[in-house]
Amino acid sequence: RTQQVLLLCLHFTASSVNSFIPKESAATRNRSSLCGKPDDQEVSSYSDTDAASKGFVSTLTNVFNAAAAPSEDDARERKAPPQNVDELQSRIRDDYEMNNYLWTGKLDLDCFKDSCRFTDPTLTFQGTDKFKQNTDSLVPLVERFVENYQSILLDIQRTDQYVETRWNMVGELNGLFWKPKIDVIGRTKFWFNPKDYLVYFYDESWEVPAYQALLQLVTPANTFPNSSAAAAKDSKEQ
Repeated sequence: RTQQVLLLCLHFTASSVNSFIPKESAATRNRSSLCGKPDDQEVSSYSDTDAASKGFVSTLTNVFNAAAAPSEDDARERKAPPQNVDELQSRIRDDYEMNNYLWTGKLDLDCFKDSCRFTDPTLTFQGTDKFKQNTDSLVPLVERFVENYQSILLDIQRTDQYVETRWNMVGELNGLFWKPKIDVIGRTKFWFNPKDYLVYFYDESWEVPAYQALLQLVTPANTFPNSSAAAAKDSKEQ
C-alpha cells in the first residue's frame, strides 16, 4: 500500500511540475546567520515559498498520515531536559550525527516544549505530537525506497537565544528508474527559553527555493543544485 501511495504522489508531482515553478524567480532572501557565509547565501523560508509548493506538501503529508498504520502509544524512554545551553547544543549535534534525524525523525523531543512550533519552507505546524505523527508516517517510505541517506552536519553555532545548524540532507532513490537524489543544504535555528533551555520554535530554511527541492523527486540526480551558492558557481562555469 505504501508503494502505491508513493507512486501516486510522484505521478501527481510530475504532472504538476509547472505549478511549482514561479512565473518570476523564487523569492529568497538573506537571513542573519551564524553558520556559513550569510552574505553569499540566499535561503528560502516558509514566508518566501510559493503557494503551490506549500499546498502540495501539506496535501502529501495528510495523505501519508491517513495511509499510515495507527501508531502505538509513545513508549520511548523519557530523558531529563537539558540543564544548560552546552547540553542542549550537544544533544542537537547528536540528533544529526547519531540519530540521522532529518531522515529518521529521531529528534530528541525531551529538548522541546510540547507546544513547540515547527516550520520549514513548505510546512508549519505546532506540537511535538504532530511532529512525531508526520515523521512516523514517512519513515517506512524512507526505509523502503531511499538508500545511502544521511543528515550531514556542516556547522553548529549558538547565541544566548538559539542554536543554529547548517546541514546537508542527502539520499538516493535508486529504486526509481530515473534515479532521483535528494540533496539539499539548509539551516535550522532552535530557539530556546533561557530559563529552562527548552526549544519553543524550530525554524528551518533551505539554501534553494522550495520548488527546486521538490523537483528533485521527479528529475534525475544532480539536475538541481543543493544550494544557491552552487547554482551561482555552475552559472559562472557555463
